[in-house]
Amino acid sequence: MTTKLESLETKLDTFAAEHPDIVRLTTIPGVGRKTAEAFDVAIDDPHRFKNARHLPSYLGLTTKQRQSSEIDRTAARA
Repeated sequence: MTTKLESLETKLDTFAAEHPDIVRLTTIPGVGRKTAEAFDVAIDDPHRFKNARHLPSYLGLTTKQRQSSEIDRTAARA
């Protein structure tokens, strides 16, 4: 089982090295190969977004605005 897992990891390393988007994402501090691959798969075709501001809402990272009387609170959704 360990041999198969090591073989798979080697294949994934090779795959990541051959895809420029994944290589570019791994240059961000704290972003490793697995995170870059997951982000690349989640986004798929970045050209389908009108601009970069649409990406956070697609990923569910939108802000939520709550208003009560004269109090205006803006909190990020977890």
